[in-house]
Amino acid sequence: MSNNVHKLIELVEQNPSLPIIVLVGERVIEFYDPCSSYIKSYFSDCFISEFCIFPFYDQKKYVLKGNEVYIEEYLYNNFSSSELDIVNSINQLNWEKAIFIRITPSTDQINYFM
Repeated sequence: MSNNVHKLIELVEQNPSLPIIVLVGERVIEFYDPCSSYIKSYFSDCFISEFCIFPFYDQKKYVLKGNEVYIEEYLYNNFSSSELDIVNSINQLNWEKAIFIRITPSTDQINYFM
């Protein structure tokens, strides 16, 4: 087993109550066609982080702790909020911990069946 799998097993054993969330990059699924192609991907890393689910326009999206800049920009551009209001809004969000697994494409992104 790879080091990443060992690390995942260790994280799950040490934190059995945390949910597991898989992060699949857009490059992995962007060109996927189940009838004519497959994408070679791999399990690149896993980690524990905090996240929240934030309503951007008409979609709810996961935001990892450390990426609050996306929420700040959204609030500033759509509600003309002051910096203090934005900071207070972000601090009031429901941040939860989870184990994240990152799936990334290999250098051979797409192979077509002929």
